[in-house]
Amino acid sequence: MITVKEIEILNFLFNKEKMRKVDIAKKTNITYCHVCKVLKKFGDLKLVKFKPSGRVVFIELTVKGKKACDLANQLLVLVEW
Repeated sequence: MITVKEIEILNFLFNKEKMRKVDIAKKTNITYCHVCKVLKKFGDLKLVKFKPSGRVVFIELTVKGKKACDLANQLLVLVEW
């Protein structure tokens, strides 16, 4: 089951190249803790990949993640969210 907040995070990552967890939390107005849990879930499903760059870890969507984002948006359009 995917929630609206999770779709929000997918959409945000879809529109950006790579982001940090804290930036995702600030821009989507979702708590940092919840963003971490969702990204861990997405990582397990291979929807996002984590790219460490020194002390900073960037997150970006995989090809599978981009397809999932498209499908989730189509679903929202169908149910007229």
